[in-house]
Amino acid sequence: MDNPIASIRQRHRMTVVEFAMALGISPATVASAEAGELLRPRKLILSLALLTGQDPEELQAAYSEWRSVRAADYRARLAAL
Repeated sequence: MDNPIASIRQRHRMTVVEFAMALGISPATVASAEAGELLRPRKLILSLALLTGQDPEELQAAYSEWRSVRAADYRARLAAL
């Protein structure tokens, strides 16, 4: 499963800086979201919904699901050590 935020940015062929400027947020926020470090990316999700026309609740759900899957994979790798 791919990060939905990174997927949208890549689909629009934008750099992190270009994407951040289009959304009105900092490049660090985009990078944190793509790394799965944002717990509540509400402003990012709302800006992204306006840019893409997608439902913000669906974007939030997709991001939360991606983070959950990523965390489970990480825990499984740690347990295998």
